[in-house]
Order: sequence, then C-alpha cells, then structure tokens
Amino acid sequence: MGDHLVVIDGPQDDAHSTALIAEVKKTVPDKPIKFVVNTHHHFDHAGGLDAFVADGTTIIAHESNKAFSSRTLLPHALCSPTSSRKSGKKATVEGMQDKRVLSDGTRTIELYLIQGTSHDDGIIMAYLPNEKILVEADVYIPAAPNVATADPA
Repeated sequence: MGDHLVVIDGPQDDAHSTALIAEVKKTVPDKPIKFVVNTHHHFDHAGGLDAFVADGTTIIAHESNKAFSSRTLLPHALCSPTSSRKSGKKATVEGMQDKRVLSDGTRTIELYLIQGTSHDDGIIMAYLPNEKILVEADVYIPAAPNVATADPA
C-alpha cells in the first residue's frame, strides 16, 4: 500500500514472525505493517501473531476465528514469554465475513472466505487484482505419496 504494508499470516512461532518483521522493516523501512491477515487459526499460520501484536499490527481474521485469536492473544492467556506479553500490548483483531477489501486508493487487496474446504471453516485467501496474484494457504492438500486408494470399480 502507499503508506503501510499488509502481511499474510504470522508464521510458526514468535521467533519466525520476529525475524519476518525485521526483514520486512529492513526491506521497506518507511512503511509500518498495519495489518496481518491470519488465513486460519492453525499454529503454522497463527503461531507467530504475538510478534505482530507487539509491533502494533492489527490482525484480520475470519469471524469464525476472531474469538479464538482474541482469546489466545491476550497478554495473560498463555504462560510463555512471547513478544506481546513482554510488550504488554493488547491484540486488535478485526473480523470479516465472506469478503473484505483493503485499499489505499491505488492498490487493492481482496480477502475472501474459502468455503467447502475440509482444512478449516474460516480459511481466507487474498487476491491482488492489479497484479493478478492469488495467495492461499493449505487449501489443496495432496495425498501422501505411495498411499493406496480405493478402487473405483
């Protein structure tokens, strides 16, 4: 965006997201990270959200995951000394339903709920229409190699 950045997911854990935030700030030092879009609540996509909270970033999650995110990101919710607990900052979590559009007047990011996936009921994908880029996480999960399947006959 013109005056801020949007990141997709707070990966893995506090250390991974802290490193990601540092790299983003090194690469684009003049723009704050305003939003982190949490595609879904699984640890590999939400485990590092605390680092974004400590940085003052607003989390966007699907309504079905908003309560989970708000509850788990409270400074007293867990015993581990993560970034947000050390900083004392409270999470700001905004929910969305089927669609949300983020725009600065020149660039647009469209967020959509993906329905009908067995992976998560509240999974979000992002689409950048100008760039024709689609960002999705964990929607397609291929079968493990060498696994026998049922004979259709």
